[in-house]
Amino acid sequence: MKKYLLLLTSFFTAAAFASEVQPEKFPFCKTVGIPAERSDILLIPIDEEIYRHTEPGQEDLRIVSPSGEQVPYVVSPLFSGWETRYADTIVKGKIVGFELDKQANTATIEYELNEAEHPVEMLRLVTSDRDFDKSVSLEFDDGTATEKFPFFNRSKNVKFQNDTFRFSPKKAKRIKIHVHNFAEKRTGATLEHIGKQDTFTESKLFTGELRLDEIRFFVKTGTVSPKKIWQDLPLPELSREKKGKTTEIRLDAGRRNIKTLLFRTSTPEYTREVGVRAVRRRGDTVSEHRFAGKIEPQRHELPVPDFRADEYIVTIQNGDDPELADLSVSANIEEEALLLEGSSTPAGTLKILYGSGDTGIPQYGLRKYVAKLYGKDWKVETASPETANPEFRKEADPGSFFKQAIGWILAAAVLLLAVLAWKSFSRITPEKE
Repeated sequence: MKKYLLLLTSFFTAAAFASEVQPEKFPFCKTVGIPAERSDILLIPIDEEIYRHTEPGQEDLRIVSPSGEQVPYVVSPLFSGWETRYADTIVKGKIVGFELDKQANTATIEYELNEAEHPVEMLRLVTSDRDFDKSVSLEFDDGTATEKFPFFNRSKNVKFQNDTFRFSPKKAKRIKIHVHNFAEKRTGATLEHIGKQDTFTESKLFTGELRLDEIRFFVKTGTVSPKKIWQDLPLPELSREKKGKTTEIRLDAGRRNIKTLLFRTSTPEYTREVGVRAVRRRGDTVSEHRFAGKIEPQRHELPVPDFRADEYIVTIQNGDDPELADLSVSANIEEEALLLEGSSTPAGTLKILYGSGDTGIPQYGLRKYVAKLYGKDWKVETASPETANPEFRKEADPGSFFKQAIGWILAAAVLLLAVLAWKSFSRITPEKE
């Protein structure tokens, strides 16, 4: 039993130690002051220094409180406000009743919604392809009703149908769907509802046929999202060289969140094939990603995969045409920030430690519920210029250690041989005459 307790204690101790920040692993540091009165959301813009010295996604970055604890964050778009996008969302339900008024030639389907929290404002009746010409009205459980909506399906010459009806938003649990001019003079009278919700069939009702495959009521829901900030940023040229029929340009990308490359030239008419090598370096390791496209006066933008490159090597195929005149390349960049939850961020001076390269991706619960903060108060806090982290301790290079070890081994071997040789010579005695 003591053995198992010891193992559990060791496990939890190791887990706790793994979650602690080890400042000596991070070569770079910034600070940011957090006031006592904080907004719901704090944004720290990611600047050029952080981009250049962190891995893509800033996985080797930690924010530390004045007491030395980690402060959770997520990488978020830097935004200027909020926007709400609306979409129609289906509210599930089921048929709970059916009546037919033969004299009025009206069928009534009573439909119960699973929830009535949000007002419904649209109905769609999914039907078979048979042609028909009817009308639909709705009656809600508070006694109010809608006007009649045309409900038809025509496919004689051109496919034309109306099966979707919008009305004033209304909260209701039960809704009666009145189908007017229900029975047309056709054979095989049947109303069918066959769908995921339930199966409902009423046979031999009149002299017409109507098949409803599904009944769908909709509510309009809004999703709040950040208004992103975009910037058109010139990329510094590292070199430009003409190689035969091509022009090669090396650009400093700085590991920024680049979405599009923009080519501008004073040449009025042109068409060029463009190839790009995106290069990212980490120590002696070089990663590459290649993509290509065509640029023209009307289409001078080239979409960029999310690679966070250090450098772009752009090759423009000129063919037998001259080089593009006054050519410049810029990037369309989505600005980003470190997003912190105000209520869980302590006041005072926070440290931003980064650049270790191998600390692993932090696992914060904030990532799972950050969207719930959208729409709340927010404030931008700017970090200080980059400084060297005084606590940083560079780890010994394993390669240099092995080189030293080999040197020691060789030296020891030489010394051992010398000792053995000396002993051998000392044992030799001169012969007596």
